[in-house]
Amino acid sequence: ATILSRCQRFDYKRISNKDISEQLRMIANQEGINISDEALFCIAEASDGGMRDALSILEQCLAYSSDTLTVEDINEIYGLISTEQKIKFIRILLSKNMQKALSQLDHLLRKGTDIKRLTYDLIGLFKDVRNYVTIKRKFFVINSFFMFLIIGSTKMGTRICDRQNKIQKG
Repeated sequence: ATILSRCQRFDYKRISNKDISEQLRMIANQEGINISDEALFCIAEASDGGMRDALSILEQCLAYSSDTLTVEDINEIYGLISTEQKIKFIRILLSKNMQKALSQLDHLLRKGTDIKRLTYDLIGLFKDVRNYVTIKRKFFVINSFFMFLIIGSTKMGTRICDRQNKIQKG
């Protein structure tokens, strides 16, 4: 039996994407690696709050790339797609053209896209849209530029939220 009084317990919490990006920037500068801020943030998001995961992702990307890393490199290596591609896919879904949606999904699968990660990212975008519409501000701090690309207008955003609420209610 384990004696709890003799054990140390560590409760870890996730590190913010900003802090991970800053730490990766410092490491990249020390190692002479040319990497964009967008690529650093992409690594931070993919690491899901873990610094060791972020460092592993950076190392793996550098193994496949040269001394310069871009978002496109990271997306290709990890089977991710850009926010613009996610928005394009959402627009296809909202158009109710299932043949085109399935064709696009097939294309993403053939390209090596991580579907599980894509699903989480799409859910995140829909949550951001719902939050934007709910608070009815002109600018939403997170992804405000992308919100306008997706919803275009408050009327469209309201329809998206209504659909999502119906799905959640079952």
